[in-house]
Formats: sequence, structure tokens, C-alpha cells
Amino acid sequence: MKCLVVSDTHGRALALKEVIARESPLDLVIHLGDLGSDLAGTGYQGNSLAVRGNADRDLKAPLERLMDLEGHRVLMLHGHRYEVKWGLDRLYYRGLEKGADIVLFGHTHQAFLYRGDEVILFNPGSLSLPRDQARGSYGLLVFQGEKVLPKIFRI
Repeated sequence: MKCLVVSDTHGRALALKEVIARESPLDLVIHLGDLGSDLAGTGYQGNSLAVRGNADRDLKAPLERLMDLEGHRVLMLHGHRYEVKWGLDRLYYRGLEKGADIVLFGHTHQAFLYRGDEVILFNPGSLSLPRDQARGSYGLLVFQGEKVLPKIFRI
């Protein structure tokens, strides 16, 4: 299973459309908030999920989603409610509380990957407004049997 993970596109659906074309075929596209409605602007017809971020005024999506993907329990959220710009402890413990082994989040506009003993924290960064480099970023989650391979790419 191959999942595209994006966050913080902030109205730049064209960049998202280009990444979807580059990485296709995809089994799932996950948008972690701050204009999850950009997915509609890409014309993508496959499976997709979104959560609401602090800038998603009109998006009718939950603030958090907990789902099972290929035997992994995945928690999706934007991160603003857990103050991820100032530390990841609250986010980490939220993942443990929910029984997740993977926590996907955005909000910081900085790509990040942490593989702990119990939880993977994965932030794809921002496609359009990165704060960690000059180029935007996105993530892929590839599930191979029991293994999960998270990876960050720059555009």
C-alpha cells in the first residue's frame, strides 16, 4: 500500500496535483489540514482522507481520525491543538492514548520523522510554504507486510 501524505498546502492545489501525478499510482492520499479542500482542486478521483487544520474554515472533516492501515493504527491530526510548534510530548502521548503506532501531523510547515520504540511521528512538512528549507515537501508511507516505510521528499 502506498499513501501520499501532505499538509499545509494553503490554496496551492497545483503543487498538490503535480505531486499526485508524480507519485501515482496511489492507494490513498492523506491531507493533514490547512486547506484540505485543495484535494478537490486537483481532480484526484482516488481514495482520500483529510483532517481539519486551524485554517480550514469550510472543510467538513474531523479534527482527528484514527484508522487501521495494513495492520497499523494511524492517528491523523493537524497538530495545532497539541502545540506542536513548541514540542511533541503532548502529540506523542496522544498517540499512545489512542493506541496508535503512527501519528501523522502538520502545522509546523517543517518536515519531521521520528521512529520511537512505540510510536512513529511523521510530519510531511508543507508543499507550498516550507519553514525548514526553500523547497516544499511531502511524505510517502509505504506499507510492506508488517513494515512501514515513511519517507520525505522535496519538490
